[in-house]
Amino acid sequence: MVCVGVTASPASARDFVAYATTTPVLYRYAACVFEGDAASAEAQIEKCDPLKAQLETEADAAIERFHVIERADVERELRKGMREIERDLSATRERNRPVPQAIVGYLRCMGEGVMATGDYQSGDAVSYIGIEDACQAEHIDSVKDTVSDSEAATIRTLRRRFERFGRLAYPQARLARRRSLARTALLPAVLMDRSFLNMGLLREASDD
Repeated sequence: MVCVGVTASPASARDFVAYATTTPVLYRYAACVFEGDAASAEAQIEKCDPLKAQLETEADAAIERFHVIERADVERELRKGMREIERDLSATRERNRPVPQAIVGYLRCMGEGVMATGDYQSGDAVSYIGIEDACQAEHIDSVKDTVSDSEAATIRTLRRRFERFGRLAYPQARLARRRSLARTALLPAVLMDRSFLNMGLLREASDD
């Protein structure tokens, strides 16, 4: 994950831009895909098709509310992010590197929590205030004494990749492009390097 401005050009074929407005959509889809209880990656992706269709509809409405100039870019990067999540699932199956259930729960909690807020539904802001703390406590902190050292390391690595903080208001977000982004903890967009998971990080964190 690399912090960027609102617009960014991915450096490799697996990179994509996760906009603040569509990151919760990606998180909810990823949580479904990485639950991994189906017999194959293909079957798991198919199992998530109804949710994917629902999320695409909700994302289209959110993009309409939040974005004007870069709308096509946001839509394109969201679709690419969903494809990368599906590719990551196949890679985790092939390498026997499942995403820890703590991270699955954390992603779902973050995505559902943000999308249910009045700020998000009205198009006023994307806010993780109160949500990240609750999701961390429920899904990360609650298992830290019950998992192996290897899994705990994987959880810490992935949590750092996916954690989001603060609140980003719109259309004030547009002004953040012209001033220091240090003034807000939540960036308008983040470059997700080497796909959604970055399998290199996952592999390193899960090795004994």
